[in-house]
Amino acid sequence: MKKTFAIKSSEKALSDAAALCSKKECCEADILQKLLDWNLSLEDASQIIEKLKEEKFLDENRFALFYAKDKLKFNHWGKIKIKHFLKQKKVKESIIQNSLNQIDDELYFEILDKLIASKVKNASMLKDIKFKARLYNNLASHGFESECIKERINILKQAQNDTE
Repeated sequence: MKKTFAIKSSEKALSDAAALCSKKECCEADILQKLLDWNLSLEDASQIIEKLKEEKFLDENRFALFYAKDKLKFNHWGKIKIKHFLKQKKVKESIIQNSLNQIDDELYFEILDKLIASKVKNASMLKDIKFKARLYNNLASHGFESECIKERINILKQAQNDTE
């Protein structure tokens, strides 16, 4: 059951929403939902969101960029999963694409390589078809693209073959 809060005025709601936005990056959809939970009308909530945008408390581009970088760095999510969750937050496609394009490729592949290395203990494991299928499915569930997974597994396999 959702808690609803009684907010006495739009000024108080604006102040509380600005405080939320100053603590962490928020998206418009989350703030709109919070304002509606506070029993504000859709019209008042929309005006507050516009005010927050004007005063730079709310910025979808900034939110999407930080969201994408944080989910990659801390949750080890790939671009597919990040994109999916940004869509759920009703972020525009162009903003999502821009934020994904700004992800550092070197960091992206470094994280993917670490995920692979954490699962692969020795070279013979990569010769087992069932293991490779489980590894691939695990990495895909993290949201990494098929081509990236295949490429990085092949690079690891080649590196292990070179050391043998």
